[in-house]
Amino acid sequence: MLEAVPPTFQTFLSEASTYLMKLHDRSARLFGIRYMEYLQAKHRHVYPNPRPQPNSPSDRLVRMELTRLFQEHYQRRSEAQ
Repeated sequence: MLEAVPPTFQTFLSEASTYLMKLHDRSARLFGIRYMEYLQAKHRHVYPNPRPQPNSPSDRLVRMELTRLFQEHYQRRSEAQ
């Protein structure tokens, strides 16, 4: 049986994906996808891979924005509970 996707996770995923698809730098986008996967695993308390490390200033900006989105969505959820 499939587990339902929580609305908070779905909105984070949607906003993060929209942000990543707007990036013109292919390597930053690929880093962002790996980092988004890491954040999803972190939220589920499953750590299959180490945290991706940025290799460029673009990667650092992507990491900051995805971390901000992640904290915004999950902090909002914890405050609502």
